[in-house]
Amino acid sequence: MTSEAGNIAPPPMITLKEAARQLSVSVPTVYRFVKTGQLPCVKVGGRLRLRPAAFEKWIEDNEFLVQRERRTEENSLRNAVSILDDFPQED
Repeated sequence: MTSEAGNIAPPPMITLKEAARQLSVSVPTVYRFVKTGQLPCVKVGGRLRLRPAAFEKWIEDNEFLVQRERRTEENSLRNAVSILDDFPQED
């Protein structure tokens, strides 16, 4: 990508939704990482965005944290399904 001046344009910023998809976690989990200062971000036009290079580095440095959050979310989902399975079904 190049700008009008012929300079190389920076890669597009990553949204929290895109980050959640890449990490296989929920958007609220990514937002919590940002809110607690664990995941660095910038505001662009009033919206939170992640710099691609910083995000990639964060993933490398926080692999254990991300895996733990995935397991937590999966367990929560299993518990919710289990509760629904026990709920009486209408015929």
